[in-house]
Amino acid sequence: MNLSFKTASSDLVEIATGSVRWVLQSPVNGLTVGVGTRLIATADTNSQVTMRGSVTSLEGQALLVLVDTVSGTGKYRGWSFTFEDPATGSGSSSGGTAGPAGPAGPAGTNGTNGATGVAGATGATGATGATGAAGATGATGATGAAGAAGGALSITATEDLAAYSVVTSTGKVANSATLGLIGKIVGINPATILNTFSGSVTQVGEVQNLLWAWTAGDRLYLNGISLSTTAPASGFSQFIGTAKNSTTIIVELGDPVLL
Repeated sequence: MNLSFKTASSDLVEIATGSVRWVLQSPVNGLTVGVGTRLIATADTNSQVTMRGSVTSLEGQALLVLVDTVSGTGKYRGWSFTFEDPATGSGSSSGGTAGPAGPAGPAGTNGTNGATGVAGATGATGATGATGAAGATGATGATGAAGAAGGALSITATEDLAAYSVVTSTGKVANSATLGLIGKIVGINPATILNTFSGSVTQVGEVQNLLWAWTAGDRLYLNGISLSTTAPASGFSQFIGTAKNSTTIIVELGDPVLL
């Protein structure tokens, strides 16, 4: 059984053997402390100062102990009492102050890694970044092949030229009977060109006249000042082109032939 009680703070008691009297702070249960009970009285101000003995009387707050063993000398105020352990001679109490904490034990081994968690959902697409700087200009490609020559030229009329006439480079209506015009025929003018005015002449390509009445495939010649499917009998012969249909011819000048 544990026991712990104290004397009144004003009770001054001298260290001595024999009968020693203490005045307690409060009465103690006689069932706990009886005559013959072995006690250890310890000075509150010096734990090395003790008196040991057997209880001879306990009346109210007055405690008489027959002291047989002492440690220390002098007079002290304030005492604490505990049972004496018969086996060891040490005291015991119910409420001693806890001692200091012991050193920390060694760290335990690491636990095994937990399973990998489920992957989170894909985040939203970020904003489009700024446009990068323009790259350097590439090398210039090789020059392509020259295109075919155009099919028209411009002449200045030196006399009035009716539409769909075969004309010369001097701005006149061509005539197969005039030998001086050999090599000067340049094509057909698809529109009237008045004297001193300039206009377009088709050298190669299609010319349409809704008043013509050719047969597709007709070969057309300059005969006099007109187009004809018959070459002239004198002067010079000049192939002009081929009928595509009744109103359209494909101009494609041939070489003149002296007759």
